[in-house]
Amino acid sequence: MTWLEIGKLLIAGLAGGAIVPYLTNIRDRRVARAAVAEQLAVVEGARWAGSGTWAEFIKAITVFEAKAMIAGIPRPVVDHYTRLARVGRATSEADVERTGGIEHSGGIGMKLSEVIKAARDLIVDHVWHPHTAFLRRTAALATIEEDVQKAIDNPNATGLARVDWWHWTSRE
Repeated sequence: MTWLEIGKLLIAGLAGGAIVPYLTNIRDRRVARAAVAEQLAVVEGARWAGSGTWAEFIKAITVFEAKAMIAGIPRPVVDHYTRLARVGRATSEADVERTGGIEHSGGIGMKLSEVIKAARDLIVDHVWHPHTAFLRRTAALATIEEDVQKAIDNPNATGLARVDWWHWTSRE
């Protein structure tokens, strides 16, 4: 056997061992990312007071985290969103308690909504553009953390005085 034949066999082995599985798993990866997007919508709907119990909300988050793990969404991205979703839900419930009813309450405020939206958009970016989202991930996570820290340090200036940040600062 010549060196040329050995080289051809080596290249064929690498192609069969690395490229073919990648190409055959594209559909499975897309299905997994689509499941993340669907469960993200469930969590978004459940993060408002009056949309079910806290236990149902936590179950929706748990399912979302499992689907995100299967789809390969980075843990810090998922963690930022789920912690902020918990903050949003707790704030929504606190607003209902403070105002005495669900009729005209349950809001979380524009600034908190924007921070949660930024974390959600980062998830969506990883679902739709998994190969390029990592380029923006570090900066986006830093911006979210900076916005949250500003709100925690000076809640009156950011309009987030009634937000309960326990779900952000604790590690459930």
